[in-house]
Amino acid sequence: MASLPRFIAIEGIDGAGTSTQCAKVADALRAAGHAVHTTREPSDNPIGLVIRHALTSAGRFDEKAMALLFAADRLDHMSREIEPAIQEGAIVLTDRYVMSSLAYQAELLGEPENGGWIATINRYARHADLTCFVDVDAGTALERRTQRGGPAERYDDHPLQERLVRRYRALQALVPKCVRIDGSAALDKVTQAILSHILRN
Repeated sequence: MASLPRFIAIEGIDGAGTSTQCAKVADALRAAGHAVHTTREPSDNPIGLVIRHALTSAGRFDEKAMALLFAADRLDHMSREIEPAIQEGAIVLTDRYVMSSLAYQAELLGEPENGGWIATINRYARHADLTCFVDVDAGTALERRTQRGGPAERYDDHPLQERLVRRYRALQALVPKCVRIDGSAALDKVTQAILSHILRN
């Protein structure tokens, strides 16, 4: 029997439910006896905290600089947190990873769907063993963001989110080991769909 994927990214636009699914999938895997480490991007490490401040700041921030910060945070995240957890035997679940940069930063900078410069600056990032793209339409995601409340973020603009849906769907065929999950389904069904891809081996 093949081993389970050790490094799993859960991806989607804002409001797709990636954070919720990371938590639910982690709970299910732990209940099945697996050691699990959950994390997110931007990370909670120093570079990630700079990004989180920029995401909720009303001031302007150069998008090329943001792309470089995301790439730097990702490499730091990998060496500081992800790789050590994998080495200790955990399954690592991350709420967003490279696919987010290939969607958000590439869209904002007008890069091609294969990533262009964004792919170049992320070339040293380890590939996820499995990427689960939670696919929802922009209207559904907007309703969910409205219901959960919280401060508006830099990329919450609805027309941008509509473009990002298209970008994510195009990326599905380009990101290694990426599977589409119907994010419009009931919460538990989305969780089960993700688990089925993790446990199918």
